Amino acid sequence: MKLGLGCATRHRAFGKMFRRVANALEPLFQMLGELRIDHADYDGLLIGVTDEECQEFFEIVENSERFLQVLVGCRTDVTDEELRQHLIATTLRGIRLCQLTSEDLQYYETLLSTVLRSGPEKRWQTPE
Repeated sequence: MKLGLGCATRHRAFGKMFRRVANALEPLFQMLGELRIDHADYDGLLIGVTDEECQEFFEIVENSERFLQVLVGCRTDVTDEELRQHLIATTLRGIRLCQLTSEDLQYYETLLSTVLRSGPEKRWQTPE
């Protein structure tokens, strides 16, 4: 399943932080995107982050392709680690909406939950 992450912001400093954190998460997203999912309703998950909405904002956006597209809010006064955790939690929330098989969903949940609990300096591994 392909994963995409983007940001629309009015605050330049937040945009820079987003790019820094998103770049650090790129290997994780690439690894998740390479996993073969045989029975998914969607080919991918697109996540848009905006500082125009509150942290709890989460909206599914209509998409004519086979992608689940969501728009999420984020505060601008967060640390890199808080943004990292928000992006991982949002990814997990979006994946849960993709109607995967229970086995595939468990795999994603195990991997992302492990990454959420680890610090930014830790490397992730695929679960056994």
